[in-house]
Amino acid sequence: GWKLPLNCPLLLSVQFYLARPKRPKFKDYAATKPDVDKLLRAVQDGLSPRQGGKFTVEDSRFVDSHATKAYAASNTIGAKNGPRAEITVIDLSVPF
Repeated sequence: GWKLPLNCPLLLSVQFYLARPKRPKFKDYAATKPDVDKLLRAVQDGLSPRQGGKFTVEDSRFVDSHATKAYAASNTIGAKNGPRAEITVIDLSVPF
């Protein structure tokens, strides 16, 4: 287990699944607002103490990141395949 808050270099990977609009501009891609970089920044801020998060000592610990946007299979909030963010954090100070 991890001792929180983390004080080590971290990789953050987030897959955002957005609600599909009634008439999407692009059938297969969620190439709509919000921007993926703003979504990623919101997750980083939410995990850091400035925004009340207790996961990291500060958001500068995220030294690498990857984010994607896609449409969720369902638009039902709370459904397993509904709109959501799937977040993975990897401690880069530990050898693979």
